[in-house]
Amino acid sequence: MPPTTRVLFLSPGNSARSIIAESVLGRLGVGRFVAASAGIQPRGYVQPRVLAILAALGYPTADLHSKSWRVFATSGAPVFHHLISLCDEESWPHEHCQAARSREVETPWRKPDVSLCRQALRGDCSAWPGRPTTDVWRIADPMAPHPPGALMDMILAETVRDLRERIETLIDNSP
Repeated sequence: MPPTTRVLFLSPGNSARSIIAESVLGRLGVGRFVAASAGIQPRGYVQPRVLAILAALGYPTADLHSKSWRVFATSGAPVFHHLISLCDEESWPHEHCQAARSREVETPWRKPDVSLCRQALRGDCSAWPGRPTTDVWRIADPMAPHPPGALMDMILAETVRDLRERIETLIDNSP
Protein backbone atom coordinates (compact mmCIF):
# COMPACT_ATOMS: atom_id res chain seq x y z
CA MET A 1 0.00 0.00 0.00
CA PRO A 2 1.42 3.42 -0.96
CA PRO A 3 2.08 5.93 1.81
CA THR A 4 -0.63 8.41 2.72
CA THR A 5 -0.45 11.67 0.78
CA ARG A 6 -1.58 14.83 2.58
CA VAL A 7 -3.27 17.61 0.57
CA LEU A 8 -4.23 21.07 1.81
CA PHE A 9 -6.79 23.05 -0.19
CA LEU A 10 -6.64 26.83 0.35
CA SER A 11 -9.29 29.36 -0.58
CA PRO A 12 -10.08 32.89 0.52
CA GLY A 13 -12.99 32.11 2.88
CA ASN A 14 -12.94 28.33 3.43
CA SER A 15 -16.72 28.17 3.21
CA ALA A 16 -17.35 26.59 -0.20
CA ARG A 17 -14.64 25.59 -2.76
CA SER A 18 -11.95 24.32 -0.41
CA ILE A 19 -14.57 22.61 1.74
CA ILE A 20 -15.94 20.83 -1.34
CA ALA A 21 -12.43 19.77 -2.37
CA GLU A 22 -11.67 18.44 1.11
CA SER A 23 -14.85 16.36 1.12
CA VAL A 24 -14.42 15.04 -2.43
CA LEU A 25 -10.80 13.98 -1.89
CA GLY A 26 -11.78 12.57 1.50
CA ARG A 27 -14.11 10.14 -0.25
CA LEU A 28 -12.28 9.45 -3.51
CA GLY A 29 -8.85 9.19 -1.93
CA VAL A 30 -9.77 7.17 1.15
CA GLY A 31 -6.83 5.07 2.28
CA ARG A 32 -4.33 6.90 0.08
CA PHE A 33 -4.96 10.58 0.77
CA VAL A 34 -5.73 12.79 3.73
CA ALA A 35 -7.45 16.02 2.77
CA ALA A 36 -7.69 19.28 4.69
CA SER A 37 -8.88 22.77 3.84
CA ALA A 38 -8.29 26.25 5.17
CA GLY A 39 -9.01 29.87 4.38
CA ILE A 40 -6.92 32.98 4.05
CA GLN A 41 -9.61 34.92 5.88
CA PRO A 42 -12.00 32.16 6.94
CA ARG A 43 -15.65 33.05 7.23
CA GLY A 44 -16.03 30.90 10.33
CA TYR A 45 -18.83 28.81 8.86
CA VAL A 46 -19.47 26.45 5.98
CA GLN A 47 -22.19 27.53 3.57
CA PRO A 48 -25.27 25.43 4.46
CA ARG A 49 -26.11 24.82 0.79
CA VAL A 50 -22.60 23.44 0.25
CA LEU A 51 -23.17 20.89 3.01
CA ALA A 52 -26.58 20.01 1.59
CA ILE A 53 -25.25 19.45 -1.96
CA LEU A 54 -22.29 17.40 -0.71
CA ALA A 55 -24.58 15.21 1.39
CA ALA A 56 -27.03 14.77 -1.50
CA LEU A 57 -24.15 13.63 -3.73
CA GLY A 58 -22.90 11.16 -1.11
CA TYR A 59 -19.83 13.03 0.11
CA PRO A 60 -18.88 13.18 3.80
CA THR A 61 -19.81 16.37 5.68
CA ALA A 62 -19.54 15.48 9.38
CA ASP A 63 -16.07 16.89 10.06
CA LEU A 64 -16.14 19.89 7.71
CA HIS A 65 -15.60 23.28 9.31
CA SER A 66 -14.12 26.63 8.35
CA LYS A 67 -10.63 27.28 9.69
CA SER A 68 -7.61 29.48 9.14
CA TRP A 69 -4.55 28.37 7.22
CA ARG A 70 -2.56 29.36 10.30
CA VAL A 71 -3.56 26.13 12.09
CA PHE A 72 -1.43 24.33 9.50
CA ALA A 73 1.54 26.71 9.68
CA THR A 74 2.44 25.97 13.29
CA SER A 75 4.99 23.60 14.72
CA GLY A 76 3.50 20.18 15.18
CA ALA A 77 0.98 20.68 12.37
CA PRO A 78 0.79 17.93 9.75
CA VAL A 79 3.22 18.24 6.86
CA PHE A 80 1.50 18.40 3.47
CA HIS A 81 2.71 16.90 0.24
CA HIS A 82 0.50 19.09 -1.95
CA LEU A 83 -0.90 22.57 -1.39
CA ILE A 84 -3.60 23.61 -3.83
CA SER A 85 -4.95 27.16 -3.96
CA LEU A 86 -8.52 27.48 -5.22
CA CYS A 87 -9.17 31.00 -6.39
CA ASP A 88 -10.08 33.37 -9.16
CA GLU A 89 -9.74 37.10 -9.54
CA GLU A 90 -13.36 37.75 -8.60
CA SER A 91 -13.11 35.82 -5.35
CA TRP A 92 -9.96 37.55 -4.12
CA PRO A 93 -10.98 41.21 -3.91
CA HIS A 94 -8.28 43.82 -4.12
CA GLU A 95 -9.20 45.23 -0.71
CA HIS A 96 -8.06 41.97 0.90
CA CYS A 97 -4.67 42.27 -0.78
CA GLN A 98 -4.43 45.93 0.18
CA ALA A 99 -5.32 45.12 3.78
CA ALA A 100 -2.66 42.42 3.87
CA ARG A 101 -0.08 44.83 2.46
CA SER A 102 -1.00 47.52 4.99
CA ARG A 103 -0.65 45.03 7.86
CA GLU A 104 2.80 44.14 6.57
CA VAL A 105 3.85 47.77 6.61
CA GLU A 106 2.37 48.34 10.07
CA THR A 107 3.89 45.17 11.51
CA PRO A 108 7.30 44.63 9.98
CA TRP A 109 8.04 42.27 12.90
CA ARG A 110 5.33 39.87 11.73
CA LYS A 111 5.99 36.19 12.10
CA PRO A 112 7.33 34.48 8.98
CA ASP A 113 4.18 32.36 8.69
CA VAL A 114 2.09 35.40 7.69
CA SER A 115 3.80 35.43 4.33
CA LEU A 116 3.38 31.68 3.82
CA CYS A 117 -0.21 31.99 2.76
CA ARG A 118 0.48 34.77 0.30
CA GLN A 119 3.28 32.64 -1.14
CA ALA A 120 0.87 29.74 -1.43
CA LEU A 121 -1.59 31.83 -3.39
CA ARG A 122 1.19 32.71 -5.81
CA GLY A 123 2.23 29.06 -5.99
CA ASP A 124 5.50 29.49 -4.06
CA CYS A 125 5.49 27.15 -1.08
CA SER A 126 9.21 26.70 -0.59
CA ALA A 127 8.88 28.17 2.93
CA TRP A 128 6.08 25.81 4.01
CA PRO A 129 7.06 22.90 6.25
CA GLY A 130 7.85 19.90 4.10
CA ARG A 131 8.05 22.03 0.93
CA PRO A 132 4.83 20.76 -0.64
CA THR A 133 4.24 20.80 -4.35
CA THR A 134 1.81 23.52 -5.28
CA ASP A 135 -0.85 24.24 -7.80
CA VAL A 136 -3.42 26.94 -8.36
CA TRP A 137 -6.77 25.72 -9.61
CA ARG A 138 -8.83 28.55 -11.06
CA ILE A 139 -12.31 27.70 -9.85
CA ALA A 140 -14.98 30.40 -9.80
CA ASP A 141 -16.51 31.12 -6.41
CA PRO A 142 -19.89 29.39 -6.54
CA MET A 143 -21.22 31.65 -3.81
CA ALA A 144 -20.25 34.93 -5.55
CA PRO A 145 -23.34 35.35 -7.74
CA HIS A 146 -25.80 34.54 -4.91
CA PRO A 147 -28.47 33.17 -7.24
CA PRO A 148 -31.73 31.89 -5.81
CA GLY A 149 -32.50 28.30 -4.78
CA ALA A 150 -32.33 25.78 -7.62
CA LEU A 151 -29.86 27.85 -9.64
CA MET A 152 -27.49 27.97 -6.65
CA ASP A 153 -27.77 24.21 -6.31
CA MET A 154 -26.90 23.77 -10.00
CA ILE A 155 -23.85 26.04 -9.64
CA LEU A 156 -22.67 24.17 -6.55
CA ALA A 157 -23.17 20.78 -8.23
CA GLU A 158 -21.11 22.00 -11.20
CA THR A 159 -18.36 23.13 -8.81
CA VAL A 160 -18.37 19.67 -7.23
CA ARG A 161 -18.06 18.09 -10.70
CA ASP A 162 -15.20 20.43 -11.70
CA LEU A 163 -13.29 19.72 -8.50
CA ARG A 164 -13.99 15.98 -8.69
CA GLU A 165 -12.46 15.84 -12.19
CA ARG A 166 -9.32 17.66 -11.04
CA ILE A 167 -9.07 15.51 -7.92
CA GLU A 168 -9.45 12.32 -9.95
CA THR A 169 -6.52 13.52 -12.09
CA LEU A 170 -4.50 14.24 -8.94
CA ILE A 171 -5.23 10.75 -7.63
CA ASP A 172 -4.48 9.08 -10.97
CA ASN A 173 -1.12 10.87 -11.24
CA SER A 174 0.04 10.16 -7.69
CA PRO A 175 2.19 7.19 -6.76
